[in-house]
Amino acid sequence: MSTDEGKALTYKWELLSKPEGSQLENPDNSGIQTVIPDKAGNYFFSLEVDNGMIKSEPSHVSVFAYENRPPKALTVKRSYRNDVNTYLIIDGGKSYDPDYEEIFYSWEVKSRPAGSLAEVIPDNMVSTTFTPDVAGRYEINLVVNDGSLSSDPYTTVVTALPISGVFAEPVTVNMLVYPNPASDYVSVELYLGNRTEAYLTLTNIEGHKVYHQKIIHPGSGLCTFNIDLVDMDIQGGVYFIHIRAEEFVSTRMIVIMR
Repeated sequence: MSTDEGKALTYKWELLSKPEGSQLENPDNSGIQTVIPDKAGNYFFSLEVDNGMIKSEPSHVSVFAYENRPPKALTVKRSYRNDVNTYLIIDGGKSYDPDYEEIFYSWEVKSRPAGSLAEVIPDNMVSTTFTPDVAGRYEINLVVNDGSLSSDPYTTVVTALPISGVFAEPVTVNMLVYPNPASDYVSVELYLGNRTEAYLTLTNIEGHKVYHQKIIHPGSGLCTFNIDLVDMDIQGGVYFIHIRAEEFVSTRMIVIMR
């Protein structure tokens, strides 16, 4: 680089102070410096430039280096007791990064009773929903990451209980929800062998009811129930459709587009 008069500049850098124990040396005398701190703390540099005739006053720059620490995964509650086939929300909002960096979430079902196929939905948001499908103990892990380091897994225990009054022998429930995602309407196809009175409920991800009606399935096969979404004052997002009768409870997730 040169001055306005065309004279070439020379640079003199000096490391004036550094954290205790640092082995960082004085930078070279190039115009652009790359500094790789080896200890957390403050590094103080000075720069003088010279065109061969006049030397500048020193200019100073401070570089503060900190040691990245891993984030901490935490849930609002450590354990839950919940009915089988009834969803719950597990909130990881107590997780934090000690360096105030943005954190990313990863949920996983670590252990489950034999025969269970239950998963967390979604698996990458601050909160997740979980619907136990078999009575017993579930362990759900949360890990958070700051882009470089990951936390230790934090385990939440869900104990799923048989629903009071539900038949001990499982009832076969064939339930199909479509279209998914949905925008104008959603259809619920339910296949049952016997005449059944039940309640059809639509809830948002926070568990609030946005739609509720009593339905009667005549039995002996397939019956379809429709929910009109056009005039419903709801936002787009993840919702849950529940069918609850004396003999069973069944839940399906649906995404509503707005």
